[in-house]
Amino acid sequence: MKIHPVSQEAYVSIKMGHEPNAASVVAIVSPVNQDIRFLEVNDSNSSSVSINNPASGDLTFWNETPATALSITDIDYHNGFVYVAGLTNGEFASTLRKIAYPFSNSQEVVACKEINHAVHTLMETRAPIRSMLFADIDGESNLIASYTCTPLVTIPTAEITGGASITGKTIAELGYGNAPIDMLVVTTQGFDGSTSKSLLVTHKNRGGTMVPFNSVVAGAKGKGMAGQRAMFASGLEGIQQIPTANIMQLDVQNPQMLGVVRRNIETGEIDLVSELTGTFLRLSDFISEYDFPDYQYPEVQEGTKQYHDMVKQMEGYPQLTSKEMGR
Repeated sequence: MKIHPVSQEAYVSIKMGHEPNAASVVAIVSPVNQDIRFLEVNDSNSSSVSINNPASGDLTFWNETPATALSITDIDYHNGFVYVAGLTNGEFASTLRKIAYPFSNSQEVVACKEINHAVHTLMETRAPIRSMLFADIDGESNLIASYTCTPLVTIPTAEITGGASITGKTIAELGYGNAPIDMLVVTTQGFDGSTSKSLLVTHKNRGGTMVPFNSVVAGAKGKGMAGQRAMFASGLEGIQQIPTANIMQLDVQNPQMLGVVRRNIETGEIDLVSELTGTFLRLSDFISEYDFPDYQYPEVQEGTKQYHDMVKQMEGYPQLTSKEMGR
């Protein structure tokens, strides 16, 4: 799922069935009404490129998952190049492909020579990047990448050149037994009106992780976690867990909100919703002390009251605001 930066429409890729050859469609969902339309892919202007030397079809994991399923694990675009993370048949299985766009015959393969995996206490070469983005750190472009189980790594973009073997700098460990899903740089606003920039990582097997971006900068400029042993979140100051356990995909919708595809654990359905950046939840998902009709906000919770009133209107419950409820 990706959100159009102007229209704020969500483009959601959907597989129409569970068979391996089931057709896929791209649904376009409006944020302002119930309309859903479909992208006519065959009628759209497009170009394509095939990746070189993908992972071997002979290799499987747990007797059923082919290595080819990991030939592409994430894709990003940066300054005229499409970067493709995944597995290859090379000596260093974990690989970045750097492909010039518009597509031509130029395709550079960059081996990620090794990263320190603090949970495994190993310098590893095989596990591919699962989620990545590009960000400026003190004026220098860097690739920030998260791997399975879950080292957070920085690589100066200038080092990503064809034929290079890169040693990524592990700046944090985000917790064992887990795989990252998405990664964004977000700006959040506190009750006092102050704003802060953070790196947000969502995960398959745990809640999300938010790291102050100034800590990411400090980690990228430091020595990293080479040789360190860590099972839980560590390595950077200010790492905190946030409530995103059921999120399958997310993207920035606008400066205040995220578009979220999530699994509803009560119904089993998949929801497409908006959530406020900073709280990363919807009030209407919960029943709490605040929801009782006789609840009165104490003076020290004036900021909370204002926040609740704002969110209740945004989520479609204006009749439950403090003014309407006589609070």
